[in-house]
Amino acid sequence: MNLFKRLNGIAVAIVLLWSIAVASVVYVSSQEEKITHLIDEITFSIDKLRQTLFLAQPYRARFSEQLELEIQLIHAQTVQLKSLTQSDLLSDVSHTVYLLERFVEQAQLLARDEARMDTFIASINDKPQDLSDPALSLSNRLSAVVLDTLFNESVEPRQVYLKLEDIQREAYRLPSTDRIHLLELNSQASVLLSQSANTEFLVERVVNHPVMTELSLRELQSERLVSGRYYLYHSQA
Repeated sequence: MNLFKRLNGIAVAIVLLWSIAVASVVYVSSQEEKITHLIDEITFSIDKLRQTLFLAQPYRARFSEQLELEIQLIHAQTVQLKSLTQSDLLSDVSHTVYLLERFVEQAQLLARDEARMDTFIASINDKPQDLSDPALSLSNRLSAVVLDTLFNESVEPRQVYLKLEDIQREAYRLPSTDRIHLLELNSQASVLLSQSANTEFLVERVVNHPVMTELSLRELQSERLVSGRYYLYHSQA
């Protein structure tokens, strides 16, 4: 009788341990599936962001708000991924999270640079109603200088500087209201063009960021882990 009770107790313990093991496998598999799904979403979000960045300026400036929203979404997804991977039972994606955080930082720097173009275009379009014809002509010249510099890689920086300097000199001859408006535009254009090389550098860094390769590797790894645990679960069942 005692032997029977002992064997029965052992059997119950084995069943209990097996149930715990299966439950753990199911839980971990479920979390890994969430990670895989989230990595898919992050990859899609980054691809969408990169598609926007493939546009040349000033066309890209039309999507500055969309760019900021996409970066915010990627940041939120990164935070979510980080919170999902706190357990030691799950695959280690700390390096992936690290790269994503660096990606978001660089993208945010780029968004701030992109906002300068948006501000300049808004200032050009938001002309005072009483702007004189000479001031309007000067504003159009300034726009042409900016566009030509951004689109024409053969333009020499010195020539751009001389053109901006010439516009500034002419702006000082305008009436007070026109002068203030044109000098502000000229200042914005100077900052915008001086930062354009840095902006393109950031675009290159974001578009070709190593996080894309990392996400592909992690996605493949997570899928393998889920498949392996799924096979283990069914083999035990």
